[in-house]
Amino acid sequence: MVLQNFVFPNPICGTKNLYFRGEAYFDILSETVIIEPDRRLSTDTYFNMFDTYIWNRYTGIEEFFCSLLVKGEGLAEVIFFDTEIKKEILLHQYAFSNHEKAMVKIPFKTQGRGYHYVKILAKSEVVVSNISVNTEETKQRDIVLGINICTYKRKMQLQKNIKTLLESSFFEKSSYLYGKMQICIVDNASEWVPLNRPCFMLVHNPNTGGTGGFTRGIQELRKIADKIGLTHVVFMDDDVLFQPETFYRLYALLTYIKPDFREDVIAGRMFRLDQTNIQYTAAEKWNSGEILHVGYQKDMGDRDNLIEVNICDGEYTGWWFGCFPMGFVRDNAPFPFFIHCDDVEYGLRHGGTPIILNGIQVWHETFEKRQTPIIAYYDSRNSMFVNMLHGSSPPIDKIIFDWKNCITKSHAAKDYVREYM
Repeated sequence: MVLQNFVFPNPICGTKNLYFRGEAYFDILSETVIIEPDRRLSTDTYFNMFDTYIWNRYTGIEEFFCSLLVKGEGLAEVIFFDTEIKKEILLHQYAFSNHEKAMVKIPFKTQGRGYHYVKILAKSEVVVSNISVNTEETKQRDIVLGINICTYKRKMQLQKNIKTLLESSFFEKSSYLYGKMQICIVDNASEWVPLNRPCFMLVHNPNTGGTGGFTRGIQELRKIADKIGLTHVVFMDDDVLFQPETFYRLYALLTYIKPDFREDVIAGRMFRLDQTNIQYTAAEKWNSGEILHVGYQKDMGDRDNLIEVNICDGEYTGWWFGCFPMGFVRDNAPFPFFIHCDDVEYGLRHGGTPIILNGIQVWHETFEKRQTPIIAYYDSRNSMFVNMLHGSSPPIDKIIFDWKNCITKSHAAKDYVREYM
């Protein structure tokens, strides 16, 4: 089974050093990477390095193999980067000479704390069509993902996301992933026309806000959970951008995950839409409402930021992308806020530390670009509820001071307050 596919530069993000390093270049027409003679390519990057330590920790898999679909003459190397001593260790070399596309397989094993990557040295022109990391281990269990999306008047953005999902392997009849995803769109504007597709449901809903929409999605997915064998629910915003590989890696991880981690939440990272190489957060810490972001504002094209990229000390994940086990979702509905802090409270109620994995992520607009007086009001008010529910309330004087400061900090907010409050 494929655990991780090579991710190519794409229209969402074309920053080369998120995908590969070296003198190679990406050919957009053939969707291949081309390495000219005496040049090289390496995959020690955010998207394409393979974190053997993390995969072994959560799945117990010890033996893997790398598959390369290549054409040309060159040398392929599998290298382990030991993140404790910060040293590269060459494990395998494989010479290839293919006039047509051919598959090269290179086995490797868990080495300890660190990640593996591939380096290709070209003798003639080498065309790389794909690189994947695979396992021959018997899968642990069947996984079915329920995608829970609430939308309100964002038709153009959501159409792109639905198209991406419906064109993925989860909807190809020849794929082992076929039927392993159920999409539930809750339309709070009741303006979408139903789409007649298998494993796809559209629900018209009153404008009950984000929480009400996500809760309606939970209710609909609960109805069919036993029938389709639903194991997880992914809460996802309607206006994110993502690559199908996010869901392929999520599915593979959940398929092999150890019983000890089966009830854990998988957090999807949030990268910036305006600076697509920058990770805004990998997971969140509540900190009594003064939220701390794990891996805040890191340039993921920087190799130094890969060393502990999948080590998490967060407390919850935002609903730009958060995967919850069905056992929890079946028994728990979000707290009925209209908007904001619903994901915070739900995640804190679940408890534990979310699991993060490179490549499971979305791009999303950062929150300072969305701030309005109304949003500031809900942020402040709902934060108080979360603190009361989870025993982290600051002194009342600080609560009042912070609330006033938040509501009145901009000229627009001051005008709003004078007119309406």
